[in-house]
Parts: sequence; C-alpha cells; structure tokens
Amino acid sequence: MAPLETLETPIPVTLIAGSFGAGKTTLCNELLELLAPKAKKVAVITHRFAEEYCCQPLVIDSSRCDLLEEVYDYGSGCLCCTPGGELNQRLNSMIMWGEQYDHVLIRTGPAADPMIFADAVQRSRSYTVAGVVTVVDATTPCFEDRLLSGASLDQLCAADVLVVRSQDQDASELLASLKMKDVVAPMHLWKSTLVEDDLALLTCRPAGRVYACKPSNLVPNFMAAHDTTFRSVQIVENGTVANVEVVKGWIENLMNQGFCLRLKAVLPVADGSEFLLVSALRGKPAEYHLVAEAPPQIYMGDLQVLVGMRDMDVDAPMCRVFILLGPPSAKGLGDLPELIAAMPSSVDLSEAFQEEILCR
Repeated sequence: MAPLETLETPIPVTLIAGSFGAGKTTLCNELLELLAPKAKKVAVITHRFAEEYCCQPLVIDSSRCDLLEEVYDYGSGCLCCTPGGELNQRLNSMIMWGEQYDHVLIRTGPAADPMIFADAVQRSRSYTVAGVVTVVDATTPCFEDRLLSGASLDQLCAADVLVVRSQDQDASELLASLKMKDVVAPMHLWKSTLVEDDLALLTCRPAGRVYACKPSNLVPNFMAAHDTTFRSVQIVENGTVANVEVVKGWIENLMNQGFCLRLKAVLPVADGSEFLLVSALRGKPAEYHLVAEAPPQIYMGDLQVLVGMRDMDVDAPMCRVFILLGPPSAKGLGDLPELIAAMPSSVDLSEAFQEEILCR
C-alpha cells in the first residue's frame, strides 16, 4: 500500500448536490444499484444535519456499497460548510488504513456549496474530483423560487451536469427562462429509473475544468456566521400518539404556514403495535405509512449529547421528529429578515407537539 497521499492513481470522487428533497439519496441508491454487478469497491460519504439522524439513521442502501460513512453538521459552523475537518479526516483515514476503493460518492447536505467539498477532496493527492452532479426537482410548484436562492444557485453554478427530475420534455426551456447566466452545465432529464449508460454521470467532469474551490474548514469553526435562513429542529420525547388523524392535521397545519421545508417523523401509535412514519416536503403532499417496525432508535456513543438529547428511557416508546425550517418561498410576504424572525422556534414547536400530539 502506498503511503498516505501518494497513491499512484487518485481515487475518483463524485459530488452529488441538490436542495432538500431534490432526490440526492435516490440518485445515489440507483447509481449503487447499477455499480453492484460490476464488482466495484465503492465508498459513500453522506453529509446532513445531526438532528436528522433521529428519524432516519441510514439514508443510503449500505448493502450496495463497501463503506458507508456519515458526517454531520452539529451547528458548529455555517450549514454550507463541511463540519470542521471531519470530511478530510474520513478521506485520509481510508488511505491510511489501506482501504482501496474504485470510486467515492459524496452526498452533500441540502444547503451545501459543492465547491467547499471539492476543496476538501483536492487537499489530498490521493483523490480527484470526477464530477459534480446537481439534482433538481422540477416537479414541485415552488422549485423556481428555490433554484434562485443562494445555496441552490451555488449548487447549480458548480455543476458539471444538472440531473433534472421531470416528466416534462420542456424542462430545459423552463430552466432557461429563469435566465441564470452563470449556470452553464448540460441538463440530463431524469424521468425514470437510471440505466447503465447513466453511469457516465459518475465521471461527468469536462476535460480541462479547474474547480474554483472555496476553502473548507480544517478545524470546527465555532465563530462562523451561520446561514440563518435555515434552522433545523429535533423533537425527541418519550411517549406515543393516540390519534393518527390528529397528527396529520397538525402536520398539515405546520406545512401550510410556509416555514417548514422538510419534516420527518417516527411516531409510535398508542396501542404499541404500529409506528407512523411521516415524510413531508414543502410543495408536495405529505406521505404517511403505518409499519410494524420502526427504524432503530438513536442511541450511539455521544450522539445523544451532540444533538441535545436529555435523559431518555431508550426502552420506552419514543416519538422522533426532524423539522427543517426556512422562509416561505412565495413573493410579497415581507422582507427576508422579517420572515426569518417570524419562523417558529424549537421551543414553540416542541411545546406544541407535547400539548397537541404527545401521549405519555
């Protein structure tokens, strides 16, 4: 095995970016499905909010890759950044421990600037950026406003290819109508399950492209200015829910207020035989599923401290909710500072959940 940072052939790394609910996870899983028969050793690194772990411990199908690592944003720095040097450490440790991979996929968080992750990758001579794929969901009513926001615009400008989820052949004209002059990447229409030819997405970097990387943090930056247009909230409480219809009404009301971008929940039903799984995305109908077995309860190492868990009875029924907040996308509702100030706080949401939903 070659020493650290001196591999003869750098390992290709593909960055997969996109806004919340755009389809980054689905794209990763479909690419892994296509790679499975080819006997390729693939490592996957995902970056997301630490609070999100409470409802969805694994977002990638770990059976389809040789290594699945997760790095989290614990609120120690801007949501657009890699959390300190954790990503760099994970990449270097794979080389240091002699782990040889044919490819690495990095699924970035919904507010991430891919060029910061590209910087982290290129700090090691053992890796090379093989391409930046930005996923766009053109099926949501508010996608135009979302594309023109700061984080999404950075993702579009950084892309080597735009993978657009749409059933509309005229999606390219719709994107062109937004007049985003700095977005020059070609568009790949994603209408159904990927096929083998789509593996070219993994190496979509054009010949001669030099990435204008933005510095990643090598140490946790506790003084960094946060992107305050986003706020992540976790609610973890011992208890159950008695009435599924009441839960649906509470979630529908929360989504209709316009501040909730993404909501995930795992809620045990009062009789103890089922769990209600909830996935809601602004601009789309919420999805509800009653299942006999819930995802594993979170209780690993220091994670419960880092995401703010109190003394919990991990053997008792536990309600888990993740909420991502941001300003409404509709125009004419007020100035951005006013909208941000009007967003509900984590205390407000937690108290409302306990009063209106929770049964102890």
